[in-house]
Amino acid sequence: MSNHGYPPRLRFVTDTNDIKDSETIKPENRLVAVVNPEQSTIGAKLCTDPKSLPLDEASDEVTVRFGFCVGDKSISETRGHFNKARFAEQIENSADTINYQLFPPHLRDDDDRRCGRFKPGC
Repeated sequence: MSNHGYPPRLRFVTDTNDIKDSETIKPENRLVAVVNPEQSTIGAKLCTDPKSLPLDEASDEVTVRFGFCVGDKSISETRGHFNKARFAEQIENSADTINYQLFPPHLRDDDDRRCGRFKPGC
């Protein structure tokens, strides 16, 4: 989160045998995805106590809240609405956008007078 470079590349690891020697896994750093989250599942609760509601069978839409957590702290989060019939396809096709939203290349510091709300384009 340093205002330069590209966002980190995330790879999902489900089998520890898939971890390469050059990769470091930090268990405190994790991506959390909650399908059909409760209203209270935001911020730190996304990392410590995420809760889902039953899916509404009448709705064609599924809401997912994504968050990147370090320990119990939520570093960034976003949400998306997906079509229930094309859910897996849309999640996979949205991976780059979700990654970009969780790890933007530039973070605005509103207290910084050199590059914040006082200077457009920062």
